[in-house]
Amino acid sequence: MNKLKNLVTGVDFSGQSRIALTEAARIAEWNGAKLRLVHVVEAQTVRDLARHERRDVEELRAELTDGSRSALQEWGADLGLAGRASERVVFGHATDEIVKQIKEVNAGLLVAGVRGTANEAAGAGLQATRLVRSAPCNVLLVDDRHVGPFKRIIAGIDFSPTSREVVEQALKIACQDDCEVMFVHIYVAPWKDLHLPLGFNYSSSFRTEHLTDLELSLREFVGGVDGVRASFHLHHHQKHGRGISEFAREQGGDLLVLGTRGDFNIRYLLLGSTAEYLLREQPCSVLAIHPQ
Repeated sequence: MNKLKNLVTGVDFSGQSRIALTEAARIAEWNGAKLRLVHVVEAQTVRDLARHERRDVEELRAELTDGSRSALQEWGADLGLAGRASERVVFGHATDEIVKQIKEVNAGLLVAGVRGTANEAAGAGLQATRLVRSAPCNVLLVDDRHVGPFKRIIAGIDFSPTSREVVEQALKIACQDDCEVMFVHIYVAPWKDLHLPLGFNYSSSFRTEHLTDLELSLREFVGGVDGVRASFHLHHHQKHGRGISEFAREQGGDLLVLGTRGDFNIRYLLLGSTAEYLLREQPCSVLAIHPQ
């Protein structure tokens, strides 16, 4: 598995972004990667504040930029990142500017908090959701309850090409954190769609054989898991997003790894509607894998 060379983390100085930065520092250390801390001074906020205080926009912008840069350096020093990370304070729209920073360093991962300074009550915040949609790399949204190494990974598998990257990343993290990974496939029972004449019966072996074939397909798709505590699961639900969220909660998962798009030819997963639903639900930290 290839190691990360560069990663970016967005810092808005909320408690949630502090947790995300701590996780980003841990991942950077694993990989010997360079970490870039990015804070965006929102252009519209500066203009509104300057108008309110009757100050020059550029003067206020410079003041906020200097203060933010000092704060980023302090946060980095607190986490022992001196000499191992770079800081950037940029001016503009948060999503656009963070994406620019990702492209500038060719980052393989963006780490952000699930919720920011607005501290929305449930699910991923608006900014986090925008980043998952727009970032040209994988995105880890760190839950504000997360502390230390991951303990149980839930990897959603839909047999799409993106799911191969899901497998690789889930196994990589499981090795690094010495934790369990549960591979799960959400299925819709085909026998539920059979509209048969009253009194017609079909062999009960159909269900058994179908589930046996699905589990075999899941195991073959994942392949070798040497040295990793892995298990394989089928979970029935009519809605894939709800099914994964339900499974993650039932199993006590603290990291959900899933693709942002799935294979629509087989009616399965994902930003598609499944990923969108899971961002709203956010049962735990989420690593969103973009198609290669």
